[in-house]
Amino acid sequence: MALAIGNSAYRTAPLRNPVNDARAVTKALAEAGFNVVLLEDGSRAGMRRVIREWGDSLSKGGVGLFYFAGHGMQIRGRNYLIPINADVQREDEVEEEAVDANTVLAKMDSARNSLNVMILDACRNNPFQRSFRSAAQGLAQMDAPSGTLIASATAPGSVAADGDGEYGVYTKHLLAEMRQPGVAVEQLFKQVRIGVMAETKERQVPWESSSLRGDFYFQAPTATATTDELRRQQQAAIDRAVTDATRTAEQRAAREREALEHRAAEERAALETRMQGLIAQLLAKQKTDLDAELAKRAQTQASAAKTPPASPAAPPAPGPAPATAPTVQVAAVAPTAARLATANPLFPKPGDHWTYRSRSTDPSSAWNEFAVEVKAVLGDSILESRRMRGRVEDWVYSRGAYIIGAGNPHAFYNFTPYLFAYEPVKEGDVWREIPYQRLGDCSNNFDFSCKFDAKVAAREKVTVAAGTFETFRIEIDQDMRGRGWSSQRKATFWYSPQVKRHVKATWKHVDGRRQAPDAEGELYSYKLN
Repeated sequence: MALAIGNSAYRTAPLRNPVNDARAVTKALAEAGFNVVLLEDGSRAGMRRVIREWGDSLSKGGVGLFYFAGHGMQIRGRNYLIPINADVQREDEVEEEAVDANTVLAKMDSARNSLNVMILDACRNNPFQRSFRSAAQGLAQMDAPSGTLIASATAPGSVAADGDGEYGVYTKHLLAEMRQPGVAVEQLFKQVRIGVMAETKERQVPWESSSLRGDFYFQAPTATATTDELRRQQQAAIDRAVTDATRTAEQRAAREREALEHRAAEERAALETRMQGLIAQLLAKQKTDLDAELAKRAQTQASAAKTPPASPAAPPAPGPAPATAPTVQVAAVAPTAARLATANPLFPKPGDHWTYRSRSTDPSSAWNEFAVEVKAVLGDSILESRRMRGRVEDWVYSRGAYIIGAGNPHAFYNFTPYLFAYEPVKEGDVWREIPYQRLGDCSNNFDFSCKFDAKVAAREKVTVAAGTFETFRIEIDQDMRGRGWSSQRKATFWYSPQVKRHVKATWKHVDGRRQAPDAEGELYSYKLN
């Protein structure tokens, strides 16, 4: 949701470009998928009205953006956006005649939406400054609330030129960068700053204050070349064809093959660079999640030591899995910078594909299918796509042993699928206090804890729908405890080095306190590159 205001027709010191700037920004935002409200030459009442309506729309969620071009001023450290009908004769009248920029930030903060951007091209000379005693040049520095980025056309206390072209200098560079694909918003404003400083010979230095917690793109990243780049490559191919028209067909074919291979290599390199960025970002989040989990465990243990035991109570009933889940989930294991040898035959390759089916052990239960496929392998990070019941999720796996759940600790969960790719596994190997993620009360409730221990119990030959395989049987003991009660379950996974994943799994209650049906799963089909 975006609001763009451009004020040019001031009674005192009219401006040339703000309305043109606001119109152009409105068009660019609409192309980027924003719902945009545009106000041209707004009065104080008009500006306050659209700001209120825009602020109400932010409560629906999503990304909010506010853009203002026109006169702005600072009075005693507060910034004010000047309407075109402002009648300011004295300094103490500014608050009544103008709109406090903090009003916009307050709307953003109270909406509690995911991300907000405030852009102020409002640092032109103050037309009323001569009659003020305490007014300073430009705008005062503003601190961005959590999840907000504030961008200003120039540094605090400095002024910016209106510009002699169709648009202001700052907005001209902003428009150019907003249309570039795959540029994160903070990097975008860095590029704007470079362009403005170069054009103004460093007389104008744009400035930002940011407390963003994620990335945002006006134009989505793409792994392919831009349209201009494709046109350039096509023109180059035509020029080469004309130059080489008299040469032999074999020579022309060789050059065309070389050009295609070069282009494919460039696209692969571009894709790998973007995937490396995505995986690095997800692994950083992964480490944060793991640190938080370990802190919760420590707090749970400290709380249990201080609190006297309560009277026995029935264990909680399992809740349903979340209705929605993030597009990308990350395995709860700390990232590692180690690199793997490409010759490792147990390591998966992009395009490797497995289809599983699972069901409750209740005789009336039907099979449910889901599929996983490796999308990318970068270093020791594996990006996997999982499809089940029409929903697709991406996961990043790394080195180590960990548990991934589906929201309910009483139902299914998965043990690290690519364990054998990272290190040798043998009978008798044991893992204690295995990290876990997305297991509902296990992770989120200080009065409810889970402990997972695993061991390699034996080597066995098993037969499933996909065939007969030599496997390692890994048994996982789960100990769940709440106030005055406990419950134990055992999961067993049969891993096949030939398949590079598990081929069979069971989940059973071992103490008679069944919180969910026992279940089983098996490999239905697979394809390895």
